[in-house]
Amino acid sequence: KLGLDPLGKARTTATQLEGKLPAGAVFVTTISFGNPEMLHKTIDSQIPVDQVPAPFDTMVKDAIKGTHMVLNSIAGNVVVALYVDKKGQATAMLAAGIKGKKEDKALEGMRKINATMKAGLDAHAALQGKNANAKFGVTLKEGGLKISGVKADQLTVKIAKDFQDDAKDAALFLKKNSVESVSFVQDGVAFWAIGAGARSLGSDVARSLGKDRSTSMASEGTLTTLREGMDGCQLCMSFDADEYLRIRLLDMKAKTTDKAKLKEIKAQLSKLGKLKGDADVGVGLRFSDKDGAAGLVVPTADRKSTRLNSSHCVHL
Repeated sequence: KLGLDPLGKARTTATQLEGKLPAGAVFVTTISFGNPEMLHKTIDSQIPVDQVPAPFDTMVKDAIKGTHMVLNSIAGNVVVALYVDKKGQATAMLAAGIKGKKEDKALEGMRKINATMKAGLDAHAALQGKNANAKFGVTLKEGGLKISGVKADQLTVKIAKDFQDDAKDAALFLKKNSVESVSFVQDGVAFWAIGAGARSLGSDVARSLGKDRSTSMASEGTLTTLREGMDGCQLCMSFDADEYLRIRLLDMKAKTTDKAKLKEIKAQLSKLGKLKGDADVGVGLRFSDKDGAAGLVVPTADRKSTRLNSSHCVHL
């Protein structure tokens, strides 16, 4: 046995979940989800709860229980993506299809994980005594954020003063020196976003639930080309090289006050914005107990995607 139970069937077309998510992600990984039993066993065996001191041991147990609940609720597909909006706000997103009768359990599990993060930061603050500069500010509102008709959970963590220099590497994910998480379960979709644009991304997804989007992740050409070229993949990934370069420039901009550097960064961003065509790269993997295959999509010199079709896939 190759331990492939957590992977479902290879996808030859986009899933319903992808049709509910925005296009334009910098990085996307879609995962065909199968039987989570092996994941449950791995989590239980690899996390040494008995070695975690009180009061954190109870928190870890709750987080593990919540994770098990979420895994048991997933149906069909999981998507992990990174978005960076025009303002340079970065947001990591995790979305999953949820079994119709398991939405409440999925939400309960997600709330256990959120509550654990809040409890951990509260406990950390208590251990700091009177040292206010070492305390993270944390607020959790369950169902307290209304976005496009959906009551979402909102976890906000204000970076402690003593840790602000360490947080500079994640500047694009911060907003007003805080990191925000937005999550909800609605209409068969579990959504979880962390970053400066979590609220706007959550609103975008919530607004499209129950209706067709004009553009979506399902209409992205690279993933379509990849799946068609290798007759389906269980792990399907795409990466926008132009957007990655933009992120690097925005990150440099956020970390400097040097006027000459800022001027050069502005010029490079302008050049990047004028580029035409597609610079996406796609990678796909397909496994079975007997063999496997890999597929690759790369942009050509004219910045149009080309693929290595199934006859050119690398067989593992």
